[in-house]
Amino acid sequence: MNPFELPPDYHKAIGVLTTEFAGLERLTTSCIMYCSSISTWDEVFCLVGGDEYGALLKKLEKLVNTNLKDEAALLAQFKPILKSLTGINEDRNTYTHSLWFIPPLSILLADPHVVRRKFLRNFNPAKGLEDVEPTPIAMLDECIKKISDAKSELSSFFYDNIETINAAVDRRKKEAIRAQTAPPYSSEPI
Repeated sequence: MNPFELPPDYHKAIGVLTTEFAGLERLTTSCIMYCSSISTWDEVFCLVGGDEYGALLKKLEKLVNTNLKDEAALLAQFKPILKSLTGINEDRNTYTHSLWFIPPLSILLADPHVVRRKFLRNFNPAKGLEDVEPTPIAMLDECIKKISDAKSELSSFFYDNIETINAAVDRRKKEAIRAQTAPPYSSEPI
C-alpha cells in the first residue's frame, strides 16, 4: 500500500457522506414541492435545478415562512431543523471540498495520520492557506449521523404536519387566484 494514499475507510466514509447528503438534497427538494403550489417534478426542477444546497434551504425557508406565517408553533419547530440543516451543509462542504492527504513528515515519524485542507474559492494572500486539520474518521462518521438524523427530523416535520401544510398551501393558492382575478379598482361610485 502506498503510505501517502488515504486508507480505504476514508474513501468509504466520504462516499457514504456524499450519498447520504444526496438523499438529504432530494428530501429537501420534495419538501419544497410539498410546501409550494408546484405539482410536477418538471416544475420543481425549474425552481431548484442547479441550486446549491444553501439556495435550496433558502427557498424552503421562504416557502415555510410564507405558507405557515399563521402557525407560530410550527415555525418555531421548523427553525432548529433549518439551523441543523445549515450546519450540516457547512460541514459537508468542508469535508467534500478539501484536499485529503497523509503528511510525509508524519510517515517519517511513524505517526501517519490523515489531514485535510479546505479548497479556497477566493484567495487572500494576506491570510494565506487554511491550516491543515487532522481529521479522524470519527468526524466523518459524526457528520454522516447528523445527516441521517436531519433527514428523519425534516421528513417527520412534514409528515406530522402535512394536513396543516396542505391547508396553508391551498389557502395561499386561493389568495393568489383572488388577487389575479380581482378588478384593479372598484366599480362602486365614490
